[in-house]
Amino acid sequence: MPPKFINREIELEFMENCYNSSSPEFIVIYGRRRVGKTELIQQSLKGKHGAYFLASKDTTHENLNEFKQSIAEQLNIPLFSKLESNTWIEMFEALSEFLDDTKKTIIVIDEFSYLIEVDRAVPSLFQKIWDQILKTKNVMLILCGSSVSLMETEVLGVRSPLFGRRTGQWEVTQLQTESVKKFLPEYNTEDVLNTIFMLGGIPAYLNKWDNSKTVFENMEEHILSKGEYLYEEADFLLKQEFREQWIYALILKKLSLGYNSLGKLYSATNMDKANLSKYLNTLENLHIIRHILPIHKRKGGIYVIIDDYFDFWFRFVYTNRGLLEAGNKTMVRGKVETDFNSYCGRRFEYLVEKMVGWNCVEIPFEYTGINKWWHKEVEIDLLVVNDESREVLFIECKWKTLTLKQSLKILGELEIKAEQVNWNKGKRRGFFGLAAKKIEGKEKLKEKGFVVFDLDDI
Repeated sequence: MPPKFINREIELEFMENCYNSSSPEFIVIYGRRRVGKTELIQQSLKGKHGAYFLASKDTTHENLNEFKQSIAEQLNIPLFSKLESNTWIEMFEALSEFLDDTKKTIIVIDEFSYLIEVDRAVPSLFQKIWDQILKTKNVMLILCGSSVSLMETEVLGVRSPLFGRRTGQWEVTQLQTESVKKFLPEYNTEDVLNTIFMLGGIPAYLNKWDNSKTVFENMEEHILSKGEYLYEEADFLLKQEFREQWIYALILKKLSLGYNSLGKLYSATNMDKANLSKYLNTLENLHIIRHILPIHKRKGGIYVIIDDYFDFWFRFVYTNRGLLEAGNKTMVRGKVETDFNSYCGRRFEYLVEKMVGWNCVEIPFEYTGINKWWHKEVEIDLLVVNDESREVLFIECKWKTLTLKQSLKILGELEIKAEQVNWNKGKRRGFFGLAAKKIEGKEKLKEKGFVVFDLDDI
């Protein structure tokens, strides 16, 4: 089995610095489900004086009792478990009497968003708990949640009673490519990326993969097989996050099939435009989709699924659910293998954008933004720009192996397309780049001033 905890050095350093500070700390940790928040917290708790409590969707009374028992056992204060406390405020008032100010005590409430779902007054209660009880104690209170929308509005939002109380926050995001590689040491770079294009950088999903098997063997076993965890996962996530999950599923299905403008989605879903926009905004706030505008345009644009797992699942599982329910996974695997290169081309474009943002690609100037551009049938995959110096790097992304001749042809066509872009036309300094699976003659292209990189560089 691959290791369950990889990388996260930056996150652990953040947690360690909070613990070692001389002040009380109120930390908010959040991020999508399965991304590794709980494991991060458990790692940061090792060797420290603290207690971890996992909230549930049971009643407040049940959560209070479970909290009391967990705290009493982990902090070795058996008397605390016998106290009668009927509210969260009473619970923490009682707990404060047992805290030792000579050492910092960590108190973790995981899935804090469940407590809010059970009782919407919980943020107000914890505001009082922090202001009146904990902020003068030697504590590190950690509230963690998987419902991104709920955590961002009810805990971090400006209208939340808790706004301004936190001393730190961290959104735990998906792992980057080099960390994913550590889950799959037997895979080459292309196989690692193919896996990312199916699963994203979610540790819980990557732990399911057996890198002694091929990517498609793993896919058939874990994603296309009825009853498997990853076969049901997208449905589960939507049900956890939304009441009207079937509407969000319909929108994501249409997006995965290429209906990416508001007009196309409106026609494909037959939904009211105002309601459709509301659902799209919610999906965007959850970082499942993104609205993209051509550079320096303020309206129009397209919507794309930026979450790899959701994109793959809706493109290949949801649309073939009937076949898979009937046990025809071999037939569906054939469909995936036929369309996979085209699918990866789109995902590779998003990956290159991420890599530029992660500073994994050497850009010939300091940039202020990453954009796209299209007009009618003409499209440029990425534009990396500096609005102040008026410098721009036009990048074309190709999920294929290119000869030197092919690369020069693509770059020549890119230069012609760039002439149609009005951004600072006549005043800008332009550069041209190419990203692909494999580029032959990279050094010759670099000598000509082009920015080029392939999987060897990744």
